[in-house]
Amino acid sequence: MKNLFIAFIALVLLSSCAKDITVSAGTGKGVITMKPTTPTVRTYVTINDQLVVDSERVKSVTVTGLAEGENKIVYKSESSRYKEPMDIEQTIKVENGVNKTEILTVPPISDGYWIYTGLSTVGSTIVILWYAATLQ
Repeated sequence: MKNLFIAFIALVLLSSCAKDITVSAGTGKGVITMKPTTPTVRTYVTINDQLVVDSERVKSVTVTGLAEGENKIVYKSESSRYKEPMDIEQTIKVENGVNKTEILTVPPISDGYWIYTGLSTVGSTIVILWYAATLQ
């Protein structure tokens, strides 16, 4: 039982958590916060063709230092778990000193992902239970 507990703790410690990311894109006073409806994995964000987030697990992205005027934003998540690709491109007008928030709709998770996850969970559970039974 002790080994099973250690394996569980190792799994929890090695798992990656989504984070809130704040980056600077220049010396302006504009701020944009992009918040997906659910955390996204392997996320890339560009502001005016400048990469500011590179392959991160994201809860939200706040970009500071934006110049006044129009800014091109691309928010992309490269994950096969979604039914369709997440590739959002917007032009947002920034006014000096004004904070803007954009809510980004994340595509639904595909059926194939749920089937794969279910089979993986069942298989892992069988292996762990078999291993725990052989230790006694």
